[in-house]
Amino acid sequence: MFREILALWSKADLLQQSFKIAGEMLEITNEMYAEVIQSTIGHEQQRFDVHKRDKELNVMEKEIRRKVLEHLAISPSQDVVASLVLVTVVGDIERIGDYSKNVEELRQLYPEDFSSLGQIETLKRCSQQVASEFDLIREAFNQADSDKAREAIVLHKQVRNETNAVIEKAFHDPAEEKKEALVSVLFARYLKRISAHLKNIATSVVNPFDEIGYTKPPKVSDE
Repeated sequence: MFREILALWSKADLLQQSFKIAGEMLEITNEMYAEVIQSTIGHEQQRFDVHKRDKELNVMEKEIRRKVLEHLAISPSQDVVASLVLVTVVGDIERIGDYSKNVEELRQLYPEDFSSLGQIETLKRCSQQVASEFDLIREAFNQADSDKAREAIVLHKQVRNETNAVIEKAFHDPAEEKKEALVSVLFARYLKRISAHLKNIATSVVNPFDEIGYTKPPKVSDE
């Protein structure tokens, strides 16, 4: 279905413009994520202001909403599902920017070396998996590649399980310092949420509109 939606986006001028902007937003969030991870774990100097980029994302999201609304006002009976999918996906992209910004804010609150965290190796591995998720999502979204989308969903489950394990251990390990435990929990949580929003985008490629965000169709009660 997503391939047909992508075809519609490429034909309708306002939707085509919106899809292009959405792709640019995805690239920006990818850059934001890479930047905050490099400065947080890699100890590299930041090359740009992450908060400024986040504001750019907000402006771009609003522009897409206006264009989609204008398109539907002109052609109210056409491309409704395609428009809804696009707006939903853009919402997830914008949230990725927010959580990337949260990682940067965490680094400012905890200026100490993150390598001293007891669970840093697991957190590094999760951050690398999220980076791989970005690569898969960009291909899946731009090319309607359902195989890449499914790979991203599988990768998200790995990230989710590992970050949940980090959070659980931080709460129950008496050897972990309180401040380090808090930083580990927040970092794991932000990685998990970025991964989850990427997963949501992946589900838009393989699922019908009402099941976007779900990795399995919701169970319907017999009652």
